[in-house]
Amino acid sequence: QRSRLFVYDERNLGGRRDTFAYDALYLEHYSDLFPLNDVTFTDGWNRGIAIGDIGRMHVTNGLTLTILRPLNVNGHLVKEGAGTLALGGTLTFGGAAQSATPTSGQNLFTVMGGSIKPLAAHAFDGLAITFTNNASIKLDATTSDADLLNYGIIDVKETAAPITLAANQATIPVTVTPPDGYPSSFTVAICTIEATPADSLPVTAFSVANTAHHRCPRVEKRTNGDGTVTYLAPFFSKGFVINFR
Repeated sequence: QRSRLFVYDERNLGGRRDTFAYDALYLEHYSDLFPLNDVTFTDGWNRGIAIGDIGRMHVTNGLTLTILRPLNVNGHLVKEGAGTLALGGTLTFGGAAQSATPTSGQNLFTVMGGSIKPLAAHAFDGLAITFTNNASIKLDATTSDADLLNYGIIDVKETAAPITLAANQATIPVTVTPPDGYPSSFTVAICTIEATPADSLPVTAFSVANTAHHRCPRVEKRTNGDGTVTYLAPFFSKGFVINFR
């Protein structure tokens, strides 16, 4: 039977535990986590979040659900709604095994609209991500995380289909928060995947929006020399910049 859990604060899920439970919150059988406002699940509570056969997170328009706690996927995670799901915690697989290695078919992640945002480079690593209903990626070039800037969403543990576009999605929209100030140019990484699936994912799969002062004329591929490929979004100033001091 489907159930929906409404939350407006991380404390709705309980206080700190003495020992760690990977499944302190367990979503399966289409159960739905539904934030009523911007909610951040911080780490350090010994409370993990686990996904069984099918678990859903519904983030409505204008809201952001941020998960910094350990996340375990042993089935199919579905992100619904027009809001943003931001991940920055440790990702494991296989239920109680808490394996670092995903099991094919049990590491599924469908983004059914809205956006996903990486807060750590490896937060999505191992998921087979499918974008549908014009779902998008949000990136932040103001981050101090060098791996995020240089590699974006790292998804190299899923070697077959790390990033897939559903039939109803022509491209994956990408929006970028620009760095502070007005640099003449900057580059932000979108994602990094294995070279073999990268052969089937053209740079035209990503449509990067211009910022207020910069434009991204194209997406580029960078071969990293370790069997992986990074998709890059280079930005250039739209015109003259005059600084008064």
